[in-house]
Order: sequence, then structure tokens, then C-alpha cells
Amino acid sequence: MSTIVTHKGILVKINTERKIVEHSKNNGISWVQKSIFKNYGDLISLIDLGNELLLETTKGTYISRNEGVSWVLKKSK
Repeated sequence: MSTIVTHKGILVKINTERKIVEHSKNNGISWVQKSIFKNYGDLISLIDLGNELLLETTKGTYISRNEGVSWVLKKSK
């Protein structure tokens, strides 16, 4: 299962089965892995906040200011 948002003209999705964040710059024809969340619990949702991305997992909420390349824990569960 995946959740996809458009962020700054780029498609960004979470792949809940592989626990990764991926990008597509060609409308979803191909995807590039950007982040791995193997030790962060299950990926639940991805939200575009304009200048930031918000990712909710079963272990906490993370924010990215660089299109999902790196993430900072905002609130642990």
C-alpha cells in the first residue's frame, strides 16, 4: 500500500510494505528511493504542509524540509 502527495511539483510516496519514501519527477512513471524507515515502526500517513512534509509512523511523527530526503522526529509515541 502507498500514500502519494504532490510536494513542490514532485510526487512523494510512502511505501508501507518496504518502509521507504520515494520520489517521482516524471508523474509516477519511475520512482527513486529517498529515505528508509526500517526501525521507525509502520508508516501510516504522509501530508504536504507546503514547505514541509509530515510523516506519521507508529513510533512517532517526523518532519522533512528537503522533500523527504532526511527527517527529524517532532513527537514520539
